[in-house]
Formats: sequence, C-alpha cells, structure tokens
Amino acid sequence: MTPQAERVMEYMRYNGSITSLEAINELGITRLSAVIFNIKEAGWDIRDKFIKVKNRFDEECRVKQYWCVGRKKSWWEKFKEKMKGI
Repeated sequence: MTPQAERVMEYMRYNGSITSLEAINELGITRLSAVIFNIKEAGWDIRDKFIKVKNRFDEECRVKQYWCVGRKKSWWEKFKEKMKGI
C-alpha cells in the first residue's frame, strides 16, 4: 500500500473511522476517496456513510465517513465455507 493508504488505515485503527475533513486537517490528504479506493482494491472491506459536521466557519456540511470492517474474503475462502455445509 502507499504511504497515504497506510496513514489512513492507521488513523482508522486508532480512531475507528475517518472523514474527508479529518483526512485534510489531520493527514494532509485531499483526495481521501481515491486512497479509500486503493485500500479497497488491496482487499480491505471499507464501509461509508454521509454525516453532518461543522466546518471552520461553524457551518453545517456533509462529509463521508469511512471505517474498516476487516479483510474481504477471497472467492476461494467463500467457496470453502460454502462447501463445509455439504
């Protein structure tokens, strides 16, 4: 993974989630969605939702919040689990 992806993963491990606003302010990452895409491509299961936050002007805005639920299972792992019941 890229250094940015590693920083985002570490941030999510420590804080539980990350928003695009936190990525900009805390990590200097302006394209969090691109980093999240790369993390997903590396096999991690990342979930997201929109949340309302206040910006530095005390205005309400919506940002994406991301969190990691673990590694995605490969097709082979899913197949083996399915075959256990047969």
